[in-house]
Amino acid sequence: MSNKTVSTTVPQDTDDQFDLAVRQTQSLANLNDRVVAGSSALLSGAAGATATGQVLAANPARKKWFIQNRSGNVLTVTLGAVSLQLKACDVAGDGSGGFLADPDWKGAVSVSGTSPIYNYGEL
Repeated sequence: MSNKTVSTTVPQDTDDQFDLAVRQTQSLANLNDRVVAGSSALLSGAAGATATGQVLAANPARKKWFIQNRSGNVLTVTLGAVSLQLKACDVAGDGSGGFLADPDWKGAVSVSGTSPIYNYGEL
């Protein structure tokens, strides 16, 4: 069997390793291993927070940022003069809350809401 390559990674020896590499590359579940939150602090996982106000400062070097609502209440995300509302979870923490990821916005990201619970980060 010939080796297969995912993007610019090292060739894999078996189909199982290749499939695993593809899933890791495409899966948001593995985003936790690659996120940077705040100014530049490297985290082992997505930052979990419950405060309102600014969660990400403006960062012209930002490649992408994300936020997911984990609360049973709507979470309002503010980007400059634009506010978006992320859907509440059916049951707090069940993973069904709204998710937003954006590769273009370099400005500050703020949140507000009733009893907010969310995960966020930037790359």
